[in-house]
Amino acid sequence: MPTFPDLSRRLRPWTPSLAIDGEIVAAAALLGAALVVGLSTAADYGLTVDEFNVDDYGPKALAWYTSGFIDRSHFETVEFPLWYYGPWFQMLTAYVQSFDLADRVTVRHVMTFLVGLGSVAALVPIARLAAGRWGGVTAIALCLLTGYFYGSLFFTPIDVPFAAAMTWATLAIVVMTRQLIPSWRATIVAGLMTGLAIATRTGGIITHVYLLAALMLCAVEFFCVHRAVTSRYLLQIGLRYWTVVVVAWMAAFALWPWLQIGDPLHQFEIALVHFATIPMSFEFSHWGERIWIDALPVSYIPGQLLARLPEAFLFLLAAAFFRAIAAGIALARGAAAGWRRERAAGLHMATLEVARSRASLVVCAAIILPLGFLIVQRATIYDGVRHVLFVIPMLAVFAGLGLRALLPLLRRAPVLAAAVAGGYVGSVVGTLAVLHPLEYIDMNALAGGTRGGRAPVLGPGVKEDRGEQRREDQLRDHR
Repeated sequence: MPTFPDLSRRLRPWTPSLAIDGEIVAAAALLGAALVVGLSTAADYGLTVDEFNVDDYGPKALAWYTSGFIDRSHFETVEFPLWYYGPWFQMLTAYVQSFDLADRVTVRHVMTFLVGLGSVAALVPIARLAAGRWGGVTAIALCLLTGYFYGSLFFTPIDVPFAAAMTWATLAIVVMTRQLIPSWRATIVAGLMTGLAIATRTGGIITHVYLLAALMLCAVEFFCVHRAVTSRYLLQIGLRYWTVVVVAWMAAFALWPWLQIGDPLHQFEIALVHFATIPMSFEFSHWGERIWIDALPVSYIPGQLLARLPEAFLFLLAAAFFRAIAAGIALARGAAAGWRRERAAGLHMATLEVARSRASLVVCAAIILPLGFLIVQRATIYDGVRHVLFVIPMLAVFAGLGLRALLPLLRRAPVLAAAVAGGYVGSVVGTLAVLHPLEYIDMNALAGGTRGGRAPVLGPGVKEDRGEQRREDQLRDHR
């Protein structure tokens, strides 16, 4: 019977091995090179508006704890609504800054970069479980070659920590739900990581949805294997789910002062409603038209991603999408054929294959659910896709499936494939080097390239987005 080879692979327990693993070596080399380049160039980036604000928020939030919860300055004297964001990263940065190891701005850039690179490193185990071998290296390379993502790693002090927390939470959920009955250790870790996501930005609450869906797939596999779902089993996974929820909220409460000054759930609701209905409205340019940030077209987020992700990233995403469609059709046909031959047996096998693909499905959910929600809600978004930066690593993992689908074809001409890939990577790296420290403005050839992309995106005779222009001016002045 045809199976779903990429997205419905049976999940095999993955454990670290002492043997030399080529993928791990390659991933370590990529991350090491990025670390060296990032640390040596962190001082090149200027201070952005968000960094200016959180540089005040961090020390004052830290004072809330060091004063024994007496100093309320971060609720009263920092810019509204910073206290609606969890300050764990800002406090950590303020603590490191207190050692005067270097210029405060440079230290902040280094800290932001290290946390962001930590999220990229987490793609190796996620991709190995969801996309197979070499998916992690592919995901790392695509993230580092995405100028918008790489540049943001240095000066986006709220969205980069959130991207890191969401990536770590997704990894914890994928690891936890490898087994039909998750271990308590994995359960506690998932609780801490999802709590960290919630304590960074209110959108972290969506990780509980990912977990619930993954545990439901565990129950489906249990049913397919044992031909029944016992009340004991449901109690076991239900207990683990609610343990994650309780641990997550305990962690969020401990890390987020805003939750500590009232009913935590009500405090969270206030912050959530605020970000769902941000009271802000201004006009800017988008693909040659003037639009308002609180009335964005449905095409805004997809259009931004199409312009900002590298060509290879988009190509592999397309390959993964069509491969998933083809595999899904094959799986459906196999199930139908099995139904005709053995009735329920065919449907049973197809359902089992889907349930065992839960790692891949969690990654897909981490892409579709947040983007779909923001598009349908018509959320207030500005400054490109900075607010959905956390989705790009998951897109990179999905793109890794595209590479796996193309490997049989690439292996027919390995030298040519390596030459083309090397030339392309060299071209992208060269472009980012020329743009430095403005890597985040890079655009792909579909938008006309970085130089020509602005005219098609903004339209002839239309001035650039004022927010982006201010940031570029600040960066140039700093240099």
